[in-house]
Amino acid sequence: MPGAVIDEWQRTGPQAVRGNLARRLRELADAGLLDIAAGAEAAAARHLSLLVGGVTLETYFGALPMGADEAEEYVRGAVWAFLKLYGMRGGGAGE
Repeated sequence: MPGAVIDEWQRTGPQAVRGNLARRLRELADAGLLDIAAGAEAAAARHLSLLVGGVTLETYFGALPMGADEAEEYVRGAVWAFLKLYGMRGGGAGE
């Protein structure tokens, strides 16, 4: 595949999603629902994408079947890990 095609796919796909996710995480942090330091929202978005994106890797991009229950368990575990790191302490989102 030509490099320009891959670059465009990255720009309009994964990078756009991570950018939108970072903005939303910043909104949630500003609302007091997540504990993300200013300027760290892009790293938090990458972290969440890596955790949840594990389903894609486990199934080799959908080539291997994964049942709905297994996928849900995987994503729940990923969200739990994310909230342990970025959730508010003392009764907030991470408790």
